[in-house]
Amino acid sequence: MGDRSVSSRRLRVGALAVVALMAMMATACGSSSDNGSSVAPATTVLDEGTPKAGGTLKVGITADQDGYNAASARWDPVGNLVGSTIYDSLMKFGADRKVEPNLAQSVTSNAEGTVWTITMRPNITFHDGTPADAAAVKLNIDTRKADPLAGAALDPVDEVVVTGPLTAEVHMNQPWFGYDATLAAQGGYLVAPATINDTSADAEPIGTGPFSFVSWSKGNSIKVKRNESYWQSGKPYLDAVEFKIVPDQTALMSAVRTGDVDMVMTDDSTSIKTLRSSSDLRSVEDVNAETAYVQMNEATAPFDNAHARRALAYATDQQSLIDSVGQGIGLPADSPYTADSQWRVADPKYVTYDAEKAAAELQAYTADTGQSKLSFTLKLSTGGAFPQVAVALQAQWAAVGIDAQIGEEEQVSFLADSFLGNYQASIFRNFGYVNPDSNYLFWSSTTAKGIGTGSINFTQTKVPAIDEGLNGARASNDDTARKQYYDQVQQALNQELPYVWLYHVVWALGARPNVGGLSEPQSLGFGRTDAKPWWTDIWIKS
Repeated sequence: MGDRSVSSRRLRVGALAVVALMAMMATACGSSSDNGSSVAPATTVLDEGTPKAGGTLKVGITADQDGYNAASARWDPVGNLVGSTIYDSLMKFGADRKVEPNLAQSVTSNAEGTVWTITMRPNITFHDGTPADAAAVKLNIDTRKADPLAGAALDPVDEVVVTGPLTAEVHMNQPWFGYDATLAAQGGYLVAPATINDTSADAEPIGTGPFSFVSWSKGNSIKVKRNESYWQSGKPYLDAVEFKIVPDQTALMSAVRTGDVDMVMTDDSTSIKTLRSSSDLRSVEDVNAETAYVQMNEATAPFDNAHARRALAYATDQQSLIDSVGQGIGLPADSPYTADSQWRVADPKYVTYDAEKAAAELQAYTADTGQSKLSFTLKLSTGGAFPQVAVALQAQWAAVGIDAQIGEEEQVSFLADSFLGNYQASIFRNFGYVNPDSNYLFWSSTTAKGIGTGSINFTQTKVPAIDEGLNGARASNDDTARKQYYDQVQQALNQELPYVWLYHVVWALGARPNVGGLSEPQSLGFGRTDAKPWWTDIWIKS
């Protein structure tokens, strides 16, 4: 009884910990219907005419969230889409994907990267009229830091000191260049004290964003209205936004075609193909989002053996997978970064599909271990496209003599098993961040705690060259030097092979012809987990 109680408690803690990480990881388990990606947007959108004020935009989304308190909720990319209407982030990413001030007037560091000064714009208030000042900044950071689970992302933060009405200093225990980028995502959404102090699941979301909260009908809709006191003069253009939750992709596309909704956000390949071929809809795409992959647990058999990992990588035909499951919409991955990313190394040193080399690695594995064959269970979360992906991979691997059994789990259990190391291999999607520093938690040996303890480094990878690169990049304020460090990290990961890369996930925004302003999300991006400052520029044509 005692052992079962401890096991149950660990499972609950593990589940909560990994679900908490969804705020940083997007939909890491693949619970939405991603089937592939595309190299470029399907259309080049040039918005005609002058933006017009007024109107209610109806947006179709596929999933609700666990809450809309940005300081505690666990959001996927859809959650960030909704949350960005209510909350402003302190920083934002521009069209060049460089971080720049947004709600904050400035965010600067000392020469060592150990003290960051956040200066707020004057005279900004939350929707309830309370000041968005330095005290609110401190409360937000302290609240996230105190979270026993998600607070791990802020381990380098020692304290936040208010030095003036609009100025706060964030003191670090180590250099952390890249901290400002975390303020351009959910970690930088400024939440009103009233929302933070309301610990209920239904706490009213109060921010400084272009829209204020009206209502939330769980599993049905979220409504927001124009913030008449918004700090950006003349913005937003829309009077209101209503998010309608439509889980079924066929119904979602029907809704936008019939006019039940004006705009949709989707990562489903069938829906994306429909948008690309529709003359009555406009669409933009974002391929610089998450990456789908198979992760292998290096702390347990069989993938504690390098030959087993290499055999699986060589046996994986990415293009065949994309063609069969993703309907030809896809871009094979050889690292977390797409070809047009500034952070992608020219030669990632990743393996390419080769059945003969897979067979040779299998022979080396059996010689090393005495096992007659490579056999394991591939875990995945139920729902979405990953069950189809698993079946296709199972067939590919069987063709070279690898025996993979498929184990589907409910999402919370799946995430708990990943956190506790209770798996051999699993299908995941992650790494949807603009700044590579956000991957520190997943790749550093400091977060590989061993099976049963709870690790954010799910693969238990411990490679000195990876740590050296991560720490070197975090301690440097020079992008050229940081690029070299991240090149080292990518190559070291691919030599160690904790991941079999599959494809880069694509997201699409599809809209009826009366929706203007789509060039803004096309330019700034919308598929990653950072904030969506472009909501102020969406409008409805007459």
